[in-house]
Amino acid sequence: MRGIADGPDSFPGRLCRDYALQVLVVHNSQAADSATVLNAYLAAHPDIPAANMFDLNNTNIVGKADITYTEFVNNIRDPIRNYLDQAGGPSAESIISILLIRGIPHRIQDTDIPGVGDNPPQTELETFTDVNGDDIPTAVIAPRRAWTPS
Repeated sequence: MRGIADGPDSFPGRLCRDYALQVLVVHNSQAADSATVLNAYLAAHPDIPAANMFDLNNTNIVGKADITYTEFVNNIRDPIRNYLDQAGGPSAESIISILLIRGIPHRIQDTDIPGVGDNPPQTELETFTDVNGDDIPTAVIAPRRAWTPS
């Protein structure tokens, strides 16, 4: 398999034809910056065919950095899967890389600890004794404490 700038059909900074067919570029036309970033990317990589560009066209995710897992499945994962399952375009088997253009949330919220992300809770190690009498360290989520100078 050939990749970035590694053959007679490519030069530094450009994708070779084989690799360009294996990239799916996903953007959201409902996000303000999406078209600008998409156009700049495509100008730098003109070998990517139009069939390898997918527009989510979704207002539900505009302006969100974090989304729930359910929002991810409904608004990003399943639409991409459905697009790749359609006849006439790229297939899931032919795509090795999916590029998400600005305007698509970049983080899925933790399902066990909501709100973790930019402000994760502190963890503390505790030990418990298993059935064989061995002490096993385990991380325990502890509430964030205010720092006070000593």
